[in-house]
Amino acid sequence: MNKSNSVLQIRWLVKANAKCKKPKSNILADPNVLPITFKNNCRVTVQSMSLGETVVIDDVKITYNSDCLRMLLHGDEEKFDVRIGNGVWKGSHPCVISSPWSFVWWMTLPQKTAPLRSRQGWSCVMSQDRLHRDMVNDIIGSKYSNLFDQHHFFHYDQNQNCKYDLSKHMMRPRNKHKSTARAKFIFMEDPNKKASWPDGYLGPWHATTICELVTETVVEFFWATEKTVKPIAAGMPFVMIGCKGFLRRLRQIGFRTFHPYIDESYDDIEDWRERCQTATESFFNFIENPNHLEKIQEICDHNQEILTKIQSHDWEHRIWKKIRRFIQF
Repeated sequence: MNKSNSVLQIRWLVKANAKCKKPKSNILADPNVLPITFKNNCRVTVQSMSLGETVVIDDVKITYNSDCLRMLLHGDEEKFDVRIGNGVWKGSHPCVISSPWSFVWWMTLPQKTAPLRSRQGWSCVMSQDRLHRDMVNDIIGSKYSNLFDQHHFFHYDQNQNCKYDLSKHMMRPRNKHKSTARAKFIFMEDPNKKASWPDGYLGPWHATTICELVTETVVEFFWATEKTVKPIAAGMPFVMIGCKGFLRRLRQIGFRTFHPYIDESYDDIEDWRERCQTATESFFNFIENPNHLEKIQEICDHNQEILTKIQSHDWEHRIWKKIRRFIQF
């Protein structure tokens, strides 16, 4: 959906909202919430909020914004009574309703790609400045720079804290206008249209490389972003640098991971620095000697099936069920 269509849809929803059932609760909702409330026949008072995907129900301020848990992690000043997470908070928090689901699980469709036995090389796509990504950059620079001679795709918006400058190996130059740069990377799903959210699209490396090193957005709690979903959709194995127990959480959802064919002992390591080190070593150990590809292919095929099942459900309905408990009709 492009921006103009989105505006037109919101205008239509504002009008349609007036015909919905009026609840006993007093509800203020950001325009971005209207697709959910309209679908569930709930009238709201529309009011733009400073953070989209926000609703206030009888003075209970609720957000399901995709960044709401990361903002909490970094001590954001905006106060919410309830944060419906796009991730699973470590332990419990009085204002967090944890969930492994976010809209990204519905943004990238599984694609039929080349079997692993016909692929070669590796991919590692890291963007945005995070300490764990800087560390992975320097591990690669110090121990595995010779593997840039292989077929590879590497990108990192490197910051000044990195010891090793790997910019010459990047698959594309840095671009101040990241949205423009990403829009040029619309490949396998829809090469003829401009993406409203290019980050959700698969790249050419997802069809040609054997394995992807994924550095997730945070290492403090489980948050699966498009970085996790894309290799699953592309039918390829991955090594995941996220929180402790990230792979265990994926298995609880229904996915399979790649032990014993890829060493996944890193998933049990508490310290994020040690976890980064061990995971990166595990990735390149596999890349240097990629065996058991038929067994790994079976796992990848299974994971694509699970993703398809997930996408048969309605993400907005999941959000509504969590909001609905605060509403009286």
